Amino acid sequence: EICQHSMNALSSVKSEDLLAKALQVRGIIHRGQGNMEQAIGDLENSLKQYERINDQVGIAYVTGELGIVYYYQNQFAKALANYRRALNLCEARHDMRGAMIGHFNIGDILLQDEQYDLATKELQIAWEIARKRKLIFVEIQAGLFLIEAKIALSRLDKLEDELSELNALILDQESPRFSGQALVLRASLHWKRNEFEHAEKCFNS
Repeated sequence: EICQHSMNALSSVKSEDLLAKALQVRGIIHRGQGNMEQAIGDLENSLKQYERINDQVGIAYVTGELGIVYYYQNQFAKALANYRRALNLCEARHDMRGAMIGHFNIGDILLQDEQYDLATKELQIAWEIARKRKLIFVEIQAGLFLIEAKIALSRLDKLEDELSELNALILDQESPRFSGQALVLRASLHWKRNEFEHAEKCFNS
């Protein structure tokens, strides 16, 4: 409702950059409410506005938001294209936080598509940036996905140590979801090593 009031007011101001932002915000609200078609409509219109005024920052962020909508709809090819465009724009501007999110999102899709080698490269970059900038939440997420990809590739060296390091961060966050993911990965690691009794205990935990 607040967003709509703003858009009504903008109709008399004729500010293209603010209208683009308002469309972007409304698209994000629609996405949060599960109205994916309306979200795509607003975000695509926002993108057109940003492209018309050549706002590279706006283009980068709205394409990232579009990628998330297509991801939720399981349209992974479209999601990947938007994520890559957002990543390229962020890297061109030396926006490392935006680049980190781009690498993580691309790695996530590649991991689900079982392209483990490519996923590992993207997730490694995202993890390194997050660690350097002390963005703990993303460091944990990227680290867990990275370990999952390495297990799938049977690159098991040092994974025990990497999991232990992540567990220390997870304990500080008090996140049952992350703790559960870490236990599944530890179980998978034991399973790969034919340590079935240890794997079962971790799965049960």
